[in-house]
Amino acid sequence: VRDAFNKMVQCVVDPDDRRWTSKLENTHWLEYIGLILDGATKISESLRGGHSVLIHSSEGWDRTPQLTSLVQLLLDPYYRTFEGFIVLIEKEWLQFSHPFDLRCGHSTLGELALEASDSKRAPIFLQFLDCVHQIMLQYPADFEFNFRMLLDLAFHVHSCRFGTFLANTEKQRRKYDVQKKAPCLWVEFLHKKEDLINPFYKPTHEELELSTLPFKLKLWEEYFLQYDYGQITNHLVKPGEKSMLTDQMNKAKGQAMTEEKYKESLTEKKEFLNKLLRRARQFGISENELQAIQDCELSSKGDSREEEYSLEHEEAKESNRIVTEEDECSFINLTRGSAE
Repeated sequence: VRDAFNKMVQCVVDPDDRRWTSKLENTHWLEYIGLILDGATKISESLRGGHSVLIHSSEGWDRTPQLTSLVQLLLDPYYRTFEGFIVLIEKEWLQFSHPFDLRCGHSTLGELALEASDSKRAPIFLQFLDCVHQIMLQYPADFEFNFRMLLDLAFHVHSCRFGTFLANTEKQRRKYDVQKKAPCLWVEFLHKKEDLINPFYKPTHEELELSTLPFKLKLWEEYFLQYDYGQITNHLVKPGEKSMLTDQMNKAKGQAMTEEKYKESLTEKKEFLNKLLRRARQFGISENELQAIQDCELSSKGDSREEEYSLEHEEAKESNRIVTEEDECSFINLTRGSAE
């Protein structure tokens, strides 16, 4: 798994490579994702058939939480809700003592630094998130949370900004008093819940039947190609600044629409005058007399409209300049604050 992830990193560094598709296949990342989903599907089918299932991997804290979590997502609609998914991670990963410090290479707490080793790093939790991503692609309306929540989890499991994923066990988190020294990620999620909710969510009590055929598995582009997609900036822009930028972008778009409407109005006037010219010929009005009327009409209305459009155009240019400067300053300040 570690080798597959390292190959994925090398693969996504150069997405413009003509051999990119073959490089992606050689990583075997999607193949491993398919195997995990196969296991979860078989366990789900056994439970539906009334059989008991014992799940246990070699150490009991890697594959085990992956499978138990995915099975519960497939069978129980509660864990597909915003609250339920948080409970699922807390219960199956944190309380079950998945060694986040070892697997993510945090090594920030005293004796834990002595236990750390690159050979113990592995993207186990990231694999689980990718599996959830695959299920959500097949059932986009069955999950109350959206893909942004998965991206935030994948980001903050390594950011060490929150104490939720620090240390290896609940015992160690209590020993080092992590809850008092670092904020909780779930509280942050509750504060920005509206950004993490799926607008197409339709509550259902049905169990999900997952297809694990190879062509059904898709690369998680929003994560692995996030620098090309610009997703990384979502973690640096504050909600207030994001809404401000959105309002200013909408204003600029509205100005562009005003310009289009002005051009449309000129086209309509031209068609109307041509129609008027044809009718005038029928009533014997000379072209010179009609041209004089037409010139007078255009000069009286066109000049005022041209002045109005010119003023609006200058305001739009000034607005765009302000948006660019504020956006750039905000992003630089946020980046510096994040680095400090």
